[in-house]
Amino acid sequence: MSKQLCDKQTADSQLISLELTVTTQEGVESLTIQFSSPEKRAVWEEAFNSAKQKLALSTDRRPPPEFMHPLPIRKTRAGLQFTCATATLGLNQQGLR
Repeated sequence: MSKQLCDKQTADSQLISLELTVTTQEGVESLTIQFSSPEKRAVWEEAFNSAKQKLALSTDRRPPPEFMHPLPIRKTRAGLQFTCATATLGLNQQGLR
């Protein structure tokens, strides 16, 4: 009887607990969310996935940059590094355009 109860509690705890890994500007964080019932977890997961899908399909997100054309780079040497820059709208840290 106690083994069945222990197995049921273990199964229930897995159904009401959720591990979520979030990537932020500061780094990767792990969150553990506890729900009062498996039904509430299912409702929350459905709402979360729906919001995630709507965010991915939203049109007001910034489009990826447009590729203009390749730049030929000749006479490269070992250890030589290249960087790229582009003009952006807005102000820099000094308040200049």
